[in-house]
Parts: sequence; structure tokens; C-alpha cells
Amino acid sequence: GGSEPTEEEYQQLMKGHLVDSYDIMHNHLYANQCRQERANPPRRQMRLATEMGGLPSLLPCFTSSSVFVRFDNTNTALWRALITGPEDTPYDSGCFVFDIYFPPQYPAGPPQVL
Repeated sequence: GGSEPTEEEYQQLMKGHLVDSYDIMHNHLYANQCRQERANPPRRQMRLATEMGGLPSLLPCFTSSSVFVRFDNTNTALWRALITGPEDTPYDSGCFVFDIYFPPQYPAGPPQVL
């Protein structure tokens, strides 16, 4: 049998998987709101592009807890995050998925999260 990876091995294996794009529109909880948008505001798009660019260096990547983010291939206003529960908490070893929608008024207004 194999042994648990060291912290360094885990980070080497997983760091490249923290942020990526994927086809999530078909089953995203906010897909209908996104489809009903009449425009894609440039201010929101510029802000999301900046945030997506910085995510790989900001997201935690540890054996005890990590955050993985996917944004939709065709509409970057839809994100999905997977958070692995931190050790020694009630969430230890759990995986928690959140659908995130950045509405047209973003960044002046907050994202919506379920």
C-alpha cells in the first residue's frame, strides 16, 4: 500500500489544479440568472480577470485544507469552489461545494453564493 503524501508532495501534485475552467453552466445553481443577463459589463469582466489571475497564489493548498476553483468555459461570472474541511474542526475531512455567481453590478455589489 501507499503512504500519505508529505505536505510538499501534496502541494506539488495539487497546486496546478487549484484553478481551472470547466463546463459548469449546465448544472450551476445560478445558471438561469446568468442566462437572463442582457449584457456582460466590462467592469465586471476586468475585475474577474484580475481575480482569476491572482487566485493560484492566494488559494490555500495544504493536506489539512485546500480550496479549488472552477469558472465556466463560456461565462466567467459563474464559479464553483470546493473547500476541503480543516483538520480538528467539525468540518475535518469533508468536501464542501459552493456555486458562486458574480452579478452584473459586481464589484460594486457582492457575489451570490449557495
